[in-house]
Amino acid sequence: MLEDEWLKWKLRHGSREALARVYEKYVDAMLTLAMGLLNQRAAAEDVVQDVFLSFARSAQDLRPQGSLRSYLATSVLNRVRDSRRQQRRQACREAEFCRSAAMENVNWMQMINKTGKGVAWYSFASKIQIAVDSQGRIIYCDFNDGRKLVWNPGSQDIYESRISPTSQTMARVNGPFEAFTKMFDSLEAGNGWKVTKGLGTYQDRKVEIWTANRAKGESGLTSTWTMYIDVEKKLPMAFTDDLKGSDGNVRPTAETEFRYPETGPADIYAAGAPKSAQIKPAPEGQPSGEQVPPK
Repeated sequence: MLEDEWLKWKLRHGSREALARVYEKYVDAMLTLAMGLLNQRAAAEDVVQDVFLSFARSAQDLRPQGSLRSYLATSVLNRVRDSRRQQRRQACREAEFCRSAAMENVNWMQMINKTGKGVAWYSFASKIQIAVDSQGRIIYCDFNDGRKLVWNPGSQDIYESRISPTSQTMARVNGPFEAFTKMFDSLEAGNGWKVTKGLGTYQDRKVEIWTANRAKGESGLTSTWTMYIDVEKKLPMAFTDDLKGSDGNVRPTAETEFRYPETGPADIYAAGAPKSAQIKPAPEGQPSGEQVPPK
């Protein structure tokens, strides 16, 4: 302590010899402390170097209470905390960048109906959806111009109609996470749905679990929609729709799995409609074109 008091006096008078003595006396102890905190020699050396450089720049103005060892140790601790905060912020920025890049790179989303055995593709770039249902019917929707095409198995005609206005919201979403966020937000805004969100696992991956519950009139049944979203990639993985009766029994009514292929069907013909099929207006009384029986 006596030497420290002498060194502090010398430092206040600009003594370079005092600076050298402080460094010689405490550098090993500070390096050991930083190593114990960081467990990386290179990072520990950087922290100690920064501490002594800062100490040297402000030595004449310092009025540390107690020993120089305690003052330097506190400086090392603070610098390690700052370093860890910077590393966490950088990791968060990198993780967010990776998530954003992954989401920006998603063009096609494939939806596989594991209950009804249907499959659909949606392009967020082209704003088109092509679905093949369990009966083999192919439905093509272009959300840019509102056109819908329907081909029924065995038919030589493709019927054209208009997409319902409520479905046009798909033209205004740019990715799968945004699409389902808007869907659950609309449920929460009304219609008797109660939405909850939490964390869990799905197929050994950490996921956000979004759940929407609604009682179905006087039937005693409760409908539950559940969405599983990959926490890291912010991409939907699966969706389920279950009915729970008053007796507590749960009956699955729908289960959809989401995949993200590089591409999908270019048009209704690429999805399976015969090349010879001709596009014509849907018959009167069938504006959707979906219920037209095959020829």
